[in-house]
Amino acid sequence: MFPEKIVKDKNNVFSGEREIGTKIEDFSNDHINRYNFAKYFIRANDTVLDAACGVGYGSHLLADRASSVDAIDYNDDAIKYAKEHWQRDNIRYIQGNLLDETAYPKGREYHVIVSFETIEHLKEDDRFLRLVSERLLTNGMFFVSAPNANIINVKDNPWHERHYTPEEFVALEESREGVLFIDVRTEQETANGALKDARLIPLEKLEGLTGALPKDNKIYIHFRQELHK
Repeated sequence: MFPEKIVKDKNNVFSGEREIGTKIEDFSNDHINRYNFAKYFIRANDTVLDAACGVGYGSHLLADRASSVDAIDYNDDAIKYAKEHWQRDNIRYIQGNLLDETAYPKGREYHVIVSFETIEHLKEDDRFLRLVSERLLTNGMFFVSAPNANIINVKDNPWHERHYTPEEFVALEESREGVLFIDVRTEQETANGALKDARLIPLEKLEGLTGALPKDNKIYIHFRQELHK
């Protein structure tokens, strides 16, 4: 579900950049699929961070399996909405700037961190990745997505600082020491030239992933948007 009125205001929670809803069916399939994919790798005792949680529906999904979820968003209205509609006993919603280290709970480290369609909004993408990496446990998993510059022009979105080609995004992530980077392709269908629903590659392609990976790495999994013809 999208707000009826598009407000081109980066600070307005009800702008066209955020999806708003009180039930999972209100949200786009591609958004839900990303969270469900990350949820697949969460174990019962895992601590999870949702970096840029928006109105909280994704944090609510992750909390199905996690021991605890810290969910941070810059917008106070988004946090209030999340607390009203998507609160659970094991979720802590926090208003804060992801580029400010004080926004993150002191001393907390996470088994799983997710940040979907977020990094393109941030002026200092490398600083954000450093702050995330510092809080990700060794052998932890960071799930991240960003618009593909080969498909979506950054000039079409007033809220975005940049888009990334797949090569640029890989270079940004692989530059981090001790990180094992995995590029997961998503498929997008087109109709009359417009991008439609996105679906992830079959989960079975990554079954057993955590057991097969080299130890002592921090694992970054990137959802790469591709046109499917």
